[in-house]
Amino acid sequence: MSAATLGRRPELLALLSAVFFGASIPLSKILLGQTHALALSGLLYMGSGMALSGLLLTGRFMGRGMTEAPLSRDDAPWLAGAILCGGVLAPLCFLTGLDRTPGSTASLMLNLETPFTVLLAALLFHEAIGGFAWGALACALAGSLLLSYDAGPSGGGLRGPVLLAASCGLWAMDNNLTRNISHKDPVSASAIKGLAAGTALLGLTAAFGVPLPDARRILAALAVGAVCYGASLVLFVRSLRALGTGRTGIIFATGPFIGSLVSIVVLGEPVKASLLAGGVLMAAGTWLLLREDHGHDHRHERHEHDHGHTHDDHHGHEHAEDGVEGEHSHPHLHPELEHSHPHRPDIHHRHPH
Repeated sequence: MSAATLGRRPELLALLSAVFFGASIPLSKILLGQTHALALSGLLYMGSGMALSGLLLTGRFMGRGMTEAPLSRDDAPWLAGAILCGGVLAPLCFLTGLDRTPGSTASLMLNLETPFTVLLAALLFHEAIGGFAWGALACALAGSLLLSYDAGPSGGGLRGPVLLAASCGLWAMDNNLTRNISHKDPVSASAIKGLAAGTALLGLTAAFGVPLPDARRILAALAVGAVCYGASLVLFVRSLRALGTGRTGIIFATGPFIGSLVSIVVLGEPVKASLLAGGVLMAAGTWLLLREDHGHDHRHERHEHDHGHTHDDHHGHEHAEDGVEGEHSHPHLHPELEHSHPHRPDIHHRHPH
């Protein structure tokens, strides 16, 4: 499938992001057998940052045109908050909880990220959420509580699920903070996040005297981080631009189901009735959210910003130079406009309701 097709179907970007992250869950579970959670989280993010930095350098060396807007000083607070919540604290809670919880159960527990993301988007960032969304939250929460209750002694009691729930809350805050820089270059933002988070986590690893694994496992962790975390981060940021936080989070919720399936197949974990029931509840919640439709008269205020775009109904401006086609980036002005059409809370539709 071409990049142009993916660009026209942002839902596919979010789905691919979920697939890459879902695959990382059982792989991380295997690596945790010989690697401390703190060291592993640092290696995963460092692998992501190194791979994406290499991608950026390769693109510049090959002289590729700028299709994405560069990060600016105004983006720093949002990016720093996202790094702290999603790049340092969340993976620590997640991997520590994963070490005390069966991989398949942990995969489905991660669906808590969706209701947390939607709640924060609605309450703190005033993203429009309809009745379908609140019903979906009830389903997802019920499914997660069911999974927590049945964690069992082999999963370390409730400690593992509680840590996993905390990681979901932190990643939900990360999602909402990242939304505010989603109009900028997703590879640059994700590379900075990976390198900063990896450096901080590995620094803590050294400070606390946590041993690193052998060279083979270090390379394996870096590879998982590069492929699973790196690709997932870039695709997720890009889909936030077009879908908004809530809808991107909804689609991303399919990742834990993928991770659960891989855990059962690869790790040989049993299929419990509670896991199936929890999965059904969470799937019902996702279905309700995807059925939500939103359209009304709305006003676009006069606004100037910079992001990758093509010329469409919201980008009818002219260029001083001729022959500008395809996706490109430059500062541009949106005049005041009032109209009505179905829309999502993308970077041009974050108006109050």
